Amino acid sequence: MQGDARRRRNENYFDDIPRSKLERQMA
Repeated sequence: MQGDARRRRNENYFDDIPRSKLERQMA
């Protein structure tokens, strides 16, 4: 249960980050 909540929070965090920033971090 805790892992699921943490995963959901991570998804929201990544979704909140701008795509350009995420792409720059991945590159």
